[in-house]
Amino acid sequence: MEKMKTNIEQREGMDLEKFKMEMSAFRDRELAGEEPTAHLTSPEFNSEDISEEDMKIYEKIQNENITMEEFRAYQTEVMNNPELPRSRHLMAAYLANLATGVISRKQFEEMKTRKSA
Repeated sequence: MEKMKTNIEQREGMDLEKFKMEMSAFRDRELAGEEPTAHLTSPEFNSEDISEEDMKIYEKIQNENITMEEFRAYQTEVMNNPELPRSRHLMAAYLANLATGVISRKQFEEMKTRKSA
């Protein structure tokens, strides 16, 4: 994830096509064993299916500017729509893993702040 965060910070103003290429490159690194994850390695994943909505949620996660409610609304919309390509479901699952870490960290920090107050 650290590699991806660095890429995001360096891509101000990236459009959807560049984001798709970035996700495809991330998938290639996963397949090569260069990433410690295997989120997008399914043969059903096609980066061309990624949407603007996926990219916006990803950016919010990377900027640590996402709430649980906001992510759940996105996830519910994607996962409950069987007409969407399987790639979107796989992307939402990947984003869920990222969002969980960010949201959990934020909640932990808030708890620490309340306890010390």
